[in-house]
Amino acid sequence: MISSILSTIMGITLAWFMYSRRTKGRVFFETAFMLPLVLPPTVVGFLLLMLLGRRSWIGQFAEWLFSAPIIFSWGAAVIASVVVAFPLVYQTMKTGINAIDNQLKEAARSSGAKEWQVFVYIEELKLMSSGGARR
Repeated sequence: MISSILSTIMGITLAWFMYSRRTKGRVFFETAFMLPLVLPPTVVGFLLLMLLGRRSWIGQFAEWLFSAPIIFSWGAAVIASVVVAFPLVYQTMKTGINAIDNQLKEAARSSGAKEWQVFVYIEELKLMSSGGARR
């Protein structure tokens, strides 16, 4: 449940950010986001062990912060679930956001809507009501 909520929040936020901002490293970031889908699960697990292990700086910081190692805990299971589920959520949200008509968003902006209002009232409601990719 926790990993689903985190994956959804991160997927929506990053898909909207990558859509609204045309950054130079966009291809690099989108490739990095999709890596857990194309890498074998053993490689993803090994990379997570290397990143969160007791000898890594992330693992040492987490152990100092929580007074217990993060590896082989419920927190590590949540992190692994988020890493595996995130690319699926991100790709779905990116497709849905790209399918929303730009004229609708521009009409809202010209009527005085702020960017967060366009996001919440048009993009998110459209994605939730239509199932994502349909117009």
